[in-house]
Amino acid sequence: MKQKKPLLVANWKNQISTITSAEKLFTSISKKLGTTTDIETVICPPMIYVGLLGKLVTSRNVVLGVQGLLDVAGTTQTGCITPEMVFNSRARYVIIGHSEERARGVIDTQIRETMLGILKQPLIPIICIGETARDKNHLYYEIIREQIETIFKKISPEYMRRMVIAYEPIWAIGKNAKRECTPDETMMMLQFIRKTLLDINHDIKLVQSIPIIYGGSVNPDNAKSYMNIGGADGLLVGRSSLDSKTFFSIAKQITPNKKKNK
Repeated sequence: MKQKKPLLVANWKNQISTITSAEKLFTSISKKLGTTTDIETVICPPMIYVGLLGKLVTSRNVVLGVQGLLDVAGTTQTGCITPEMVFNSRARYVIIGHSEERARGVIDTQIRETMLGILKQPLIPIICIGETARDKNHLYYEIIREQIETIFKKISPEYMRRMVIAYEPIWAIGKNAKRECTPDETMMMLQFIRKTLLDINHDIKLVQSIPIIYGGSVNPDNAKSYMNIGGADGLLVGRSSLDSKTFFSIAKQITPNKKKNK
């Protein structure tokens, strides 16, 4: 089977406060990684900057995404963003189901509805799943199973081929994380995710083709291990994506050996 190109997703959250800062960081990343064909980089800035940064996209290797989506029903709503608006702003990916979104009350059935709405446009959803804690009886696997079954059951193969799944163990995220999720723990969970997808889909080639990336306190020191040992197809990077040098270091770690970035 053809090896997937590593996917590197930068989630800037709400940490860039001016358009000048956003343009500077995006331009720096685009110049450095835009000529690198061995990985695909997705930059997800605050939505208010996406339309402006869309005018700066010059490479297929560095593209834009958005953080969440508020309306897929097509009704008239104040303050809502639609998939069509996202696509027309030149963004191509949408992060949904992020742990911070779930903390605001978003549930799996809503994530599924949003995902289906996104897929009606030429967009790629990055669907986040993950457990809040780990227990000695391994019940967290059932939490992941329930998330997968609710979100992905009876999804057409056409749609399945166009999605990315991001595993983010909530207990390992952020400055207050108790500890990192180890590459071995990541490997076991990603294997479980694929097995569960296979249980509901029964198409092994299709399931193997779906990129599953890892997100959780990713930094230059652990990035390579999550790929090589953890078996991730890419990384979802939070605060380490806000500094260009740190982000470039992560990109270098996950770039296939034949063509390392200089």
